[in-house]
Amino acid sequence: MNLNPVHQDMAKKLAVEFGADPRVDRFTSLEGEHAMDILTVRDRLNGEVTYSFTIGLSDATLYYKNEPVSFALELGAAAYRDAAEFVPNTLAKAALRIAHNRWECQPGTVFKDLGGENAVTNGMRHLYFIRPLLWKDRLEKIQHPEKRTAWLICMPISDSELEYLLKHGATGLESVFQKENVDLFNWTRTSCV
Repeated sequence: MNLNPVHQDMAKKLAVEFGADPRVDRFTSLEGEHAMDILTVRDRLNGEVTYSFTIGLSDATLYYKNEPVSFALELGAAAYRDAAEFVPNTLAKAALRIAHNRWECQPGTVFKDLGGENAVTNGMRHLYFIRPLLWKDRLEKIQHPEKRTAWLICMPISDSELEYLLKHGATGLESVFQKENVDLFNWTRTSCV
């Protein structure tokens, strides 16, 4: 697969920062009109963890309240081996909706029914987007050369966690995640609320 030089540079930097055995896969929309590249790497220290990142979402114009914004966005996710196989596809679906359907995405956003289309996710049906606090320093180094790039990490949440989010907001849900020690890498976890 041929990546343009900007995307090649981003993929190389992500691979150096996050892991071993880098692989880039191209995912296309059902209609075949749009595509998104996803880099997947295995954690060097823990072979049970796989990281996936969008490569090229930062080329798309982002919108907030139907107005274009001046920064770029890329997405990331991490998963244990039991779910790592379908995470890149899920990440690509989210990125394609942002890039081509103008879905807004910011910390605290949920994409309903996008996280758990595979039975292995144990009821984690929705994608929740958070700031990459664990990886902030590493991701801030990786920027689109022409515009500031923000990074968001996605994780799956359950129906009951979505309900809790709607009642108590992102801060409330994330407080529960901290209190319950929710593992960001565990896409097959049980709901914490």
